[in-house]
Amino acid sequence: MPPKKKTSKPRGRPAWQPTDKERGAVQALSGVGFDEEFIGRYIGKDPKTLRKTCARELEFATAELLALGFSKLAAAVKKGESWAICFLFKTKGKKLGWTERQELSGPNGGPIQHAGLMFDPAKLKDMDDDELAALERAVGKLQRNDSGDQGRAAAEGDADEYSASINSAEGDMAT
Repeated sequence: MPPKKKTSKPRGRPAWQPTDKERGAVQALSGVGFDEEFIGRYIGKDPKTLRKTCARELEFATAELLALGFSKLAAAVKKGESWAICFLFKTKGKKLGWTERQELSGPNGGPIQHAGLMFDPAKLKDMDDDELAALERAVGKLQRNDSGDQGRAAAEGDADEYSASINSAEGDMAT
């Protein structure tokens, strides 16, 4: 009697066969920019398994999403929707000169004014240690954007102290 052949069972887990719902989730998440690591955690599969079984969904998801958006835009343009025509010209018509520009200016078309601390760097070298410390405290508090009246008052007080020291230094220079 000949020996019986052993029938070997496949080793390991069976290959994952994603459902249509899982493929759709992979495609949707990939299309809007989620990476394979996140999608794998969401689906409950290793990213390597995703790349192996859902390669097409991962590769073409963004292109298919954009194509759908472009087709809806084209349909709206064909219907004469003004928003769609305007959007198309602003995005695809730039080479033809269709652009939207905004000019920002200050009062009466002048330069934009801002309420920042302005100081002459040349004056810094003439300041003593106390004046520099007051300036540093004022700028630091303004940069941290201290909230509350106490923080604001302290920053304003330091700024006033700095301004007073500059004015006295300028007065000393004038005499």
